[in-house]
Amino acid sequence: MAIFVTLIAHAPTAATRTAAFPADEAVLIGAKAIAASLSLPASLGQPLSAAPEARTRETAKALSGSVVIDPALRDCDYGRWAGKSLTSLQLDEPAALAEWRHEFHAKPHGGESFADVQNRIIGWLDALTAFRGQVCAVTHPPVMRAALVYVLGAPPAAFWRIEIGTLGMVRLSHDGKSWKLQELRAVH
Repeated sequence: MAIFVTLIAHAPTAATRTAAFPADEAVLIGAKAIAASLSLPASLGQPLSAAPEARTRETAKALSGSVVIDPALRDCDYGRWAGKSLTSLQLDEPAALAEWRHEFHAKPHGGESFADVQNRIIGWLDALTAFRGQVCAVTHPPVMRAALVYVLGAPPAAFWRIEIGTLGMVRLSHDGKSWKLQELRAVH
């Protein structure tokens, strides 16, 4: 027996459309319809797990009426950068932004580093290995990228080489011995 885990990135938000660091924002008008169009197989397990942010809760509710909030799936804490655009940070804090992009343990914004996010998702994934069946969760692209770096045994620099867009999906499995990537799917 194995555990199969499907991770789904939340629907588009204003921050994803403008390349900004997200605050706790809702999905864009029409995004609920997009999420509903994903038509996940019933075998993915119910209820869906979701990160606590509005954008993940709304996406999960569009996919399934039954949602359980799991704080381990939350987005990276971007500290004082939340709500700021990438363009403004390139102008105002270029050195801090460069440090954050090149140092996996950096947290110049005062929030979490990507190493912190990866450690959190590793704990969540490894706790699932005691179970069998299907788990489906709505979370954030950085959390999904951190999971992939771990599952693939890739170096931390690979985090920046994985692109996951809104409503993208990652399917993982654990056979009792190791994690494997089953599928990586983009919506658009």
